Amino acid sequence: MTRSLPRDRGSVALALATYTGLLRLYPAAFRQRFGHEMTQVFRDGCRAAWHTQGGWGVLVWLLTTLPDVFITASRERFAQRKTTWGERMSPQGWVRLGGIMAFVAVACLMVNLPERFIDGSDVGKVISVGSFTAAQVAELLMYVGLAAVQRSQVGRVIWGIVVVADVLVIIISTFAVIQPQALNNTPFVRGYGFVWGVVAMLVFAVAIVGSVIIWRNGLLGRWSPMPFFAQLWPPLSASLSVVLFGAFAMHLNTLDAVNRYFFLTGIVLALPTWLFISGTGLGLLHVARQRAARPAASPSDAVQLSES
Repeated sequence: MTRSLPRDRGSVALALATYTGLLRLYPAAFRQRFGHEMTQVFRDGCRAAWHTQGGWGVLVWLLTTLPDVFITASRERFAQRKTTWGERMSPQGWVRLGGIMAFVAVACLMVNLPERFIDGSDVGKVISVGSFTAAQVAELLMYVGLAAVQRSQVGRVIWGIVVVADVLVIIISTFAVIQPQALNNTPFVRGYGFVWGVVAMLVFAVAIVGSVIIWRNGLLGRWSPMPFFAQLWPPLSASLSVVLFGAFAMHLNTLDAVNRYFFLTGIVLALPTWLFISGTGLGLLHVARQRAARPAASPSDAVQLSES
């Protein structure tokens, strides 16, 4: 004798409500496409289980469905995240990320400037090292954005070299903070100061060439000169600091060490560098907005171009 559905409708409704809630584990697009059919199949299974085994059968049906829900929902979520990550990490995504990271680098350098000189406590050292390392990583991602904005393979290779060199600098500087004595005793570093100096000069020359390409081709719009000055100013300001110290030696000698440091390092080196890096970030964000606003070419556009 089969049971009538109205006698224990609550167990079916409760199982259906539970299953409907679990469907939220799937991405929204997946639910819109398959949610109705999945709910209908589950409802039919609940009703069949009720007719044969009553409320206990409905519970068993729900429990046997749960593993499939969790497995397929996880798979769909992973597929969606993979697609979203691929879209974000397209050349346009890297350009936008590079623009954002330029401002992150400036913020970290602002934190690093006073902490590096004033606070000698352990906390101050941690903030100083952490902000400096974070600034280097942010600049690395800014260089990736500059590589993504290139139109030629040569430009991408040039900024790729700068990125690789920056990765090595981050690794070596981090190791130098953690184990300074071990680094000094490493044959890879000890005795090769001249070689490393030559390598640094070559990387600097490569970055200058890449910056000139950006400026000449106007790849960042009105912000195109900014990468050039961001690369050129730090070594140039070192010489300028010596000139300024000689010209204003009488006045600077009357200042204490902190104020003299901020005059030479803050005003001469840091502030212009921050402005140039921020200008580079604005240029990258400008390019990212332009690419996002550019309409995709349709087949009809291709036909019109071929006919013209």
